[in-house]
Amino acid sequence: MDPKLYRAVIKGYVAYEGLGKLRLKICSSPKQFLHQKNSKGNTLLHIAARMGSSEICQVLINHMSGGKIEAGEKLIRVVNKNHYTALHDAVRNGHEEIVNLLIRRDPELALLTNNVGESPLFSAADKRHDRIAKPILNVAPDYSIEDQQDNEGNTALHLAVLRGRHGKIFKSMIEDVRVDKAIANSAGHTVIDILLMQEQNFIFKWWITTFVAIYEGLESLELAINRNGEEYARFRKLNFNQVQQIASTNLPVITIIATVSFAAGFTMPGGYVGDGPNAGICYSKRFSL
Repeated sequence: MDPKLYRAVIKGYVAYEGLGKLRLKICSSPKQFLHQKNSKGNTLLHIAARMGSSEICQVLINHMSGGKIEAGEKLIRVVNKNHYTALHDAVRNGHEEIVNLLIRRDPELALLTNNVGESPLFSAADKRHDRIAKPILNVAPDYSIEDQQDNEGNTALHLAVLRGRHGKIFKSMIEDVRVDKAIANSAGHTVIDILLMQEQNFIFKWWITTFVAIYEGLESLELAINRNGEEYARFRKLNFNQVQQIASTNLPVITIIATVSFAAGFTMPGGYVGDGPNAGICYSKRFSL
């Protein structure tokens, strides 16, 4: 990889005194050069996507494709050593314009996962980028990405709850009829289970439980209370007042169960701290900062 060009992309083409000169340099380079990687497996497209340089991303893709869509897609799908595509990098760094560019160019990018099974939608939920999640969800009808699970069995909806009170991504996913609200992760936890094990106030638990109930998550709520191995028929559709009554009646009971029974019977992904000042605190290598 040309060190000068590499630095120029990182610095936002300052080293080439503007986009025009950098564009000329890229377009005069052999196309195979664009597939060259640095020590971390990143191409120039990875770097440009991470830095938020949408113009450079466009130049790289256009030069690589040369009128051939397949050639451009081949560059877009290159992964680094952690199996990140350029889309993963753009999502994680909050670059909405680049996300839209890449998704429009190759919608199937939304299906690709990194080395721990994270899809771009999962990364959007992880980083709480609600505006970035929307264009990714928009390709879901054709590619069924909304229920993809990572290596720990979590979906993007699981993570939207695990990341706390970020309501926008949660709301958009819970309202989506294609999203399965009752999927359990590898530890056997549904979205409701994770919610009830978090230290959130009563009002927030009531709100989010009601929200899940309205959008056909009541079967998960029932299973959270009744862990006796019985199978329950899918709940019929209820109106809003009925759902509110169920949620307000059951939530105090659920909260007690969450603090007593769940602590003994459940293990959050990653486990618990065994001793020291943080004894009893759940941890997960996935969600540690």
